Amino acid sequence: MSNKIRADYLTKLESLTEKIVVIKKETSFKLNRVEDEIYYVLNEFKEFEKSQDIENKYDLTRSKDVEKFLELSRESLRRFREDGRFKENVHFKYDENERVKYIPEGIISFEKTFVKNERKIRTDKEKQNKEKIRKSNLSQLNIKFAGRAA
Repeated sequence: MSNKIRADYLTKLESLTEKIVVIKKETSFKLNRVEDEIYYVLNEFKEFEKSQDIENKYDLTRSKDVEKFLELSRESLRRFREDGRFKENVHFKYDENERVKYIPEGIISFEKTFVKNERKIRTDKEKQNKEKIRKSNLSQLNIKFAGRAA
């Protein structure tokens, strides 16, 4: 009789263990999705703040402000126009006096793809830090839920 009761308990424990595993998988997947959504919204917000800061700080139609924004010299801007990195009617245009006027949207999009060595290193470190934080948060959540489920 005790063997039968023991077998019943073991069967119930196995069933509950399987349920816990399924719940952990579902919860982990849902938490990953929520965390990804949080990062997405946070990045959108940071981009919005950055664009507001750019609009308030720089007049990206003027050479002097474009130089500051891209951290380049006037000579580099001239060279970018001549070698085709800046495209006419995308990044700049000529006004009626044949003076160069930059197009803010083009300059901002160029800045996102333009990489100086220092900026590349900074960007790579930021990505690594974000990934560390993400993994750390996930492991903490997994530990938290593992403790509750067990």
